[in-house]
Amino acid sequence: MPKPILLHIRKKTLVPTKYQRTHKYRSDWKRVCKIDYEKSKEIFFELGGPVKTDGQFARLVFENYGEGEYSVIYWCKGRKGFRSFIHFIVDSHGYFQQVKARVYRPRGKLNMESDCFKLKQEYSEFKSDAIWDEIVEMEKKIGREERAQGPYPYLESLHPRYKIHEFEIYESRVEKGESVDEGEMGFW
Repeated sequence: MPKPILLHIRKKTLVPTKYQRTHKYRSDWKRVCKIDYEKSKEIFFELGGPVKTDGQFARLVFENYGEGEYSVIYWCKGRKGFRSFIHFIVDSHGYFQQVKARVYRPRGKLNMESDCFKLKQEYSEFKSDAIWDEIVEMEKKIGREERAQGPYPYLESLHPRYKIHEFEIYESRVEKGESVDEGEMGFW
């Protein structure tokens, strides 16, 4: 079972620039919600809550904060720093779309990746053991560790991941017929 997480939900807004010489507006990310470790247990299915997919999470955010572009970052106990949880755009017609994260790669790493690709083409042509050993060494230098993408294991992503999808319905405690305190009507 995954550990509880701390989430910050941020919404993209337009704000005026300071001097307005080149641009009149710039985009800024305003935090609209903070979900602490205990609340995350009440939200995510893997931790005991009703929200199982990213479509259900998008609907939950839309119901509370409206349409717009959202970026969610998270902290997990036992890990250093924060990570990106999910980035999506929600519209008022009941649709959402995940946005691909831009991954920064230094120029030296890009050059090594292109050299490795050329060596693989050369290997397919000549089938030499020396070339294969060089490819293995270069891949070790590049450090091709797989990195978890998206909100897994807390949310299941709808496939294809970066296409437009409809919201999914989640069943809250009120809809299930469970008793809820008056001050505790929503998740946040």
